Amino acid sequence: MKEYYYLDRIKEKTKYADYIQYELDRRVYCYGNQQKISFEKTRWRYNVIFSAILEFLIYLYFRLTTFFLTENKKKFNNNVLSTAYHGFNEILKKNQYSILGTPWVISKNKNKLNFFDFVKITIFKVKLLSSDFNYLISPEFSSKIEVIKLIIGTYISTNKIKGIFLPQDVGFFEKLIIDEARKKGIPSFVILHGAALRYGNTLNDNRADYLCVFGQVLKQKLVESGFMPNKIIISGHPKYSLLKLPINLRNDHIDVMVATKPLPGSPVEIAEHLKGRARDTNRLKDRGNLILYLMEVQMALLSIGVNKARLRIHPSESSLWYLKFIDTNFFSIDKLSLLESLEKSSLIIGPSSSLFFDSIFSGVNYMVYEPVYDDGLDILNDPVGYPFNGGDDGIPVAKNVDELIGLLKSKSSVKLNSIEKYISPNFDIKQVLDILK
Repeated sequence: MKEYYYLDRIKEKTKYADYIQYELDRRVYCYGNQQKISFEKTRWRYNVIFSAILEFLIYLYFRLTTFFLTENKKKFNNNVLSTAYHGFNEILKKNQYSILGTPWVISKNKNKLNFFDFVKITIFKVKLLSSDFNYLISPEFSSKIEVIKLIIGTYISTNKIKGIFLPQDVGFFEKLIIDEARKKGIPSFVILHGAALRYGNTLNDNRADYLCVFGQVLKQKLVESGFMPNKIIISGHPKYSLLKLPINLRNDHIDVMVATKPLPGSPVEIAEHLKGRARDTNRLKDRGNLILYLMEVQMALLSIGVNKARLRIHPSESSLWYLKFIDTNFFSIDKLSLLESLEKSSLIIGPSSSLFFDSIFSGVNYMVYEPVYDDGLDILNDPVGYPFNGGDDGIPVAKNVDELIGLLKSKSSVKLNSIEKYISPNFDIKQVLDILK
């Protein structure tokens, strides 16, 4: 149990506190103009309403365009629900599974949700995403959750769903459908969508029946943190496992891209080896360290003669906020697509991030900069996960500005033979298909 965490009190009086934890945390912790859309900005509510209207129009479009299709009138015996990333759906289709959209996500995948239930879920989503804290923990909102539970439970039963595939298990609907599926004996899978794990929490990514990871090291570290080995499936990566690693990495100072270290919008995993206040992952985070991080990277680059760098803002962050604080004579905001940006870069410097693997497979070196305190926590008071903590000799990590200068001067680079430990060279979901059968 986390120490000094308001949710422990909420659970004493709110039946579905666990389901709505992520939404409650966002209202408490996701604040400040450094966030692209924080819950303290009035326009957040307008965005939610606009999205609901857009989803309604998209729902009608998909219903009308598929009404006359022969395929839409077929009865499928191998239905699965999926919002998984990275090409899992294509593999499932090749194995004669029909992909149905989840009731709360409107997509091109067939959605069997009837119009009246769709309206109920849409109205509920608006309340879930835009209502204040007190309303979410009220008995009135709990009664609305009961209605949604019934809709989703009925949906997976009437459509004879054989499996549930999700990209994460912390959101309201994801938690709910995992529970409803388990009651009916339907297996659920979380398909890992990032590789920058902290391995300190046995709750997140662990609620579903199975977790699919990219490689052996990810499984090993999760098991060491308390996950059951038999629920973790090494599937490989449907994109990178099909690619050959580059022969070498670009690693010079001609066109350097720097990635920001974003402030999380909700608490991250607990580190069990820590005690007292250090163990309390909800302690205050200093957003000034977001600026300090870039100042230190700039200092290191200037020391080796680099006078310009592109700054890649995390999708959750506001570039307008950063522009008020960074040295705009040194940094310019990178507005290219990720692929274009990676192809242009000669070196990338950044924190723990899945961008690391994007960079490596794009043929550019990623220099990890994770400044830490004496207790091993990063500058946002969070634990740093393997290999971004310096635990892998093949992946150089700088933990302070002097170390970063040293890596830059020596042009230290990631050893490509280290990558197969993290990304299996084979993309294979045979074990998943066996479970579905």
